Amino acid sequence: MKRIFILIVFLPFFANATPIVDSKVGTISGVETDKAYIYKGIPYAKAAIGDLRFAPPVKADRFTGEFKAEKFCKIPIQSPFMDYPKLNGEGVDSLCLNVYTPKGAKINDKYPVYMWIYGGAFVGGASSLPLYDGSEFAKDGIVFVSINYRLGAEGFYSSKSTKQLYGTTGNWGLLDMILALNWIKDNIKYFGGDPDNVTIGGESAGAFSVSALVLSPLTKDLFKKAVMESGTILSYPFVSMNQNDNQLIAYGHSEKLNNKFDIKDTLSGLAELRKISPEILSNYCPLDLGFNNKDGSYLIPNFDGYVIPYEPYESLKNGEFNNVDILLGYNTNEGTMFVPPSVTEKQLDSVITYHHKKNSSNRINKLYSGEIYQNPYDRSCEYIGDIAFNLGMKIFADNISRTNKVYMYHFDYAPEYVMRTPYKVGHASEIAYVFNNLQKNATKTQRQVADVFHRRVVNFIKTGNPNTDGNTEEKIIWNTYEKNNPSVFRISDRQHMESFKLKDRLEILESELFK
Repeated sequence: MKRIFILIVFLPFFANATPIVDSKVGTISGVETDKAYIYKGIPYAKAAIGDLRFAPPVKADRFTGEFKAEKFCKIPIQSPFMDYPKLNGEGVDSLCLNVYTPKGAKINDKYPVYMWIYGGAFVGGASSLPLYDGSEFAKDGIVFVSINYRLGAEGFYSSKSTKQLYGTTGNWGLLDMILALNWIKDNIKYFGGDPDNVTIGGESAGAFSVSALVLSPLTKDLFKKAVMESGTILSYPFVSMNQNDNQLIAYGHSEKLNNKFDIKDTLSGLAELRKISPEILSNYCPLDLGFNNKDGSYLIPNFDGYVIPYEPYESLKNGEFNNVDILLGYNTNEGTMFVPPSVTEKQLDSVITYHHKKNSSNRINKLYSGEIYQNPYDRSCEYIGDIAFNLGMKIFADNISRTNKVYMYHFDYAPEYVMRTPYKVGHASEIAYVFNNLQKNATKTQRQVADVFHRRVVNFIKTGNPNTDGNTEEKIIWNTYEKNNPSVFRISDRQHMESFKLKDRLEILESELFK
């Protein structure tokens, strides 16, 4: 008798299973890719509507059934000049986060956690941008979390009325980030993350935000390490250097917004402002810095003494910051994104005069003169790169390195075709390399640079040391930053330690601004 063998294939057994997490906020199902488990668009706060506009965020309700985290939520309402709404639409119900975990991650696996805060000058950006895909971090053993936060007027409108109501004002976007950190503290273990090994990171406005959270008394024990790519809260013209200037701009520009609608800074005026749609207000919140005049209307974070200390510079000098280690750095040509190639000497002089007192402006002007500058464009790029990004990073590095580990980098790589443009190694150039999210047609050299930068950041997130992941040691040592003998790690087609070439110029600039 012939034997008949029947092969039975149980397809569901072999197919990719939907990853499911049972958390404090309820059951959440995600999607599986070839690199990670991904849970998209998880609400961490209620939609900022009605009385929740221009107010601290409120924790989202627990899910009553399974939440299918299969697609990104809407992006925050933002300035029309940012061309992001086509991604997945704008909306007020955008206070959500995305979690990327190593495949197979389960409760209490204790993977290190990295929370990413996007840049966009506080008027644009979204966690769902393809550039911020966290799959490579997850593949390398990190639970990666990217968050949305409120932008423009919704995120940074300052008024005496809201200060009276809530004890804070102008920092709604920062408070969103803090609520997201608390969500991570309560829930990330269910995704396999370690709530006691959290690193926060960001670029540009994201780095400004990270530095504010390093200083904020509201974030104590919520994270252990921080990554700041190109910027800190000490910045002209994106934020400010001291409380006096900050308050004039934060309240003054918000008052300009009120005046557009004939609204007074009263409780009844606040109620009227809340009736105006966020989309309409976003039209009045462009990236309008008023860099060389007094006509700007750009809304900025507020040194309110509650979320951010009244004087961040003094807090740093006094050692009043959270006990965290820092990895931070700058790109060679930070200013090129913000300077038109047609800029003139007269325009640059007016910018410097506008931002500094007469005697200081004369001395600062001399810092950016001489034979090393071939034209006004080069001078302007150097000045704006310093005052908007580099100086604040030096100040943070100098002060935090007194008690904590600080690692500084200098990113100095761009493909040849980019180096032939005015942009060069400009602002935001490093992001794709940190995320290891290069385009498919990237060159071998680009991929090598990305492998180095990404791996070093992963090491720092895991161990607090970019030289090791806990098992493997890097051959080229990235030394810690020391104020009296500062050196930085140059990341290019070759990696090595170099002297902090900006130090002397930034020392003089700091002495002029903080007398």
